[in-house]
Amino acid sequence: MNFKEELKEKFKEGLLILAKYGLIVALILYSFNFMNQTRSMAENGNNAAVAIREFQEKGWLPAFVRGTIPQKEVEKK
Repeated sequence: MNFKEELKEKFKEGLLILAKYGLIVALILYSFNFMNQTRSMAENGNNAAVAIREFQEKGWLPAFVRGTIPQKEVEKK
């Protein structure tokens, strides 16, 4: 095996190692991003629940009765 063939073999091995570790790094970044998005959505959901509760206490939204929204009462004239 001469120098040129050996260089080609080492280059192929290097590309395989680069691809392997590149996929591992990409998986770690994807997992980290997914975790941050999940945390952000949980915070937004908590903020939305607090806002809904405040709107219900002020009378702008109907309050839940046994876990459901009651029927709207129609005013008769």
